Amino acid sequence: MPNHSGHADDMLFALGLHYSGHLTEEEKFMDQYYPQIFRNFVKTGRPDNKWEPLKDDGSGYFSIEAMKNGSTIILPHQKNTYFYQEQIHFWLSHLSSVNERAIERQNRTKRSVLSNSFPVPLNTNQLPLKVNSDVAALKEANKSLLSAFWLMIVIALILAAALLVMAISNHLNATIQDSYCFAEEPDLFANTEKGTFTLYGSTN
Repeated sequence: MPNHSGHADDMLFALGLHYSGHLTEEEKFMDQYYPQIFRNFVKTGRPDNKWEPLKDDGSGYFSIEAMKNGSTIILPHQKNTYFYQEQIHFWLSHLSSVNERAIERQNRTKRSVLSNSFPVPLNTNQLPLKVNSDVAALKEANKSLLSAFWLMIVIALILAAALLVMAISNHLNATIQDSYCFAEEPDLFANTEKGTFTLYGSTN
């Protein structure tokens, strides 16, 4: 649609945004029509009664536009052609082949860091001396990392065991203190009837 081909320009019609200028006849029509096709699609799955799905070959799209042609306005309608055929071919065909060539070129280069992290067993007897030394260095590095990993596991287990022992000990101490009670002994309590106090068998 003329003057509305920029990115997110359709938001003017979809959301009813305030337009700074005067609306043309085409814009007034689109202001009413555009929100309606969203409502129709949500309710029925068809944005317009005249809308038809794309054909298997990708042709036959529904043109959502309002363009003035002389004294008449071309309203949204079904087209039996391809939607911007050259541009679609560029994105789907040309760029796809560029991507495939880039992947092939990358696969011909040396292994990436990720593949080095999970080395595939190699027959080192058939490799040049420099490659053999690189493979040996990688194996040594992997052994060091594996040793460090298991060391960390052992340390973590020891710490976990120590924390568990401390928690159990604290729990037992708290339980013993809560359940401990003093036995009543007559000579430890005051004898209020006689007006005297008995402490460890002596009177005061």
